[in-house]
Amino acid sequence: MVIGVLLFDVRIIRACAFTLLAIVVMATVAEQLGVVPYAPFYAESAVEASHLATFRLLVLALAFVILVGSAIFLIESTDLLRDRERKLRRANDLIRRYVPTQLAERILAG
Repeated sequence: MVIGVLLFDVRIIRACAFTLLAIVVMATVAEQLGVVPYAPFYAESAVEASHLATFRLLVLALAFVILVGSAIFLIESTDLLRDRERKLRRANDLIRRYVPTQLAERILAG
């Protein structure tokens, strides 16, 4: 996801993130309803009597909140940096267009 945020537009990344989120939620709900077996590749369950659904749900909810919060932070901060870069590029273009060349080079050099 990090590479996607750096390479693609924010709208595309948001759509992908919401799709991934929907898949994870649907898979979790399907498992809790018994439609999809939990860990089908294991010969026996880690907890024989039950899934300990409450504990697992709390752990998954916490991980989910951290994942979503991190994704939102990453997407929005990258969008902010891209916006600043666009504004700086536009300001540089305006300076180069309306200010004499020697002065513009001095301004842009710092």
